[in-house]
Amino acid sequence: MASPKKVTVEVHIVKDSTKPPPEKPYSFWLEPKDKKLGGKGNDLIFNGENLYDGFEIDFDLVDETGEGFYFMDIGKKPNGEPDPDLAPMWVKTVKDLSEPCPDREFWDGFVATKLVGNNTTLKVRNANSTVQKFKFAFMFSTTPHQGPYQIMYDPGGLNQNSNATTKSPLVAVAVVIGVVALAGFVAYELGVFNN
Repeated sequence: MASPKKVTVEVHIVKDSTKPPPEKPYSFWLEPKDKKLGGKGNDLIFNGENLYDGFEIDFDLVDETGEGFYFMDIGKKPNGEPDPDLAPMWVKTVKDLSEPCPDREFWDGFVATKLVGNNTTLKVRNANSTVQKFKFAFMFSTTPHQGPYQIMYDPGGLNQNSNATTKSPLVAVAVVIGVVALAGFVAYELGVFNN
C-alpha cells in the first residue's frame, strides 16, 4: 500500500476584543500549506486522489497572542486509553459540520500521535478510510503538561475516502491477456489470418 501524504497546517490564535463575554477573547483559523486541503478558514478537506494511504498532518501552532499558548500534552489513563483531561485534541464523527464540537471524545480515524517542538507542533494520523465528516477540537494551555486547558478551537474536516488501493499483479496480467485475446478474435473475424 502507498505511504500517507504528509501535510502541514498552521493553527493561528490571535487576540480578539470583539468577542462578548463569556467567550474567551481569541479568534482562530487554519491555514493549510497544501491548498488542496482548503484555504484559510475553519474546515479541512482530505482527498488522497487514490495515491496515498491517508494523511500525516503536522498542525503547527502560530500563537500571535504573546501569552504563550501550547497544545496540551497527550495524556493516557492507567489502562492506556487517551485521557480527555490531558489531551491536545478531541474528535467525533458528525453528519453535518455545523454540529457542536466534541466533548471529551476520540475517534480512531483522526488520532493525535505525537507532540514536538515544545508542544508547538501536533502530529495527527488521518486514516481517510471512509467518507466521513468530523469535528475536532484543539485544547491549548500555558501549562500544557498539567492542564487544564484554557482555550479551545473547534474546526471540522471531511474525509473523501480516496486512499490508494493495492492492485494485484495478477489483475494486470489478466487484463493484458484479455486485451490480446480480444485483438486476436477481432483479427480472425476480419480475415487477417486467411491466406
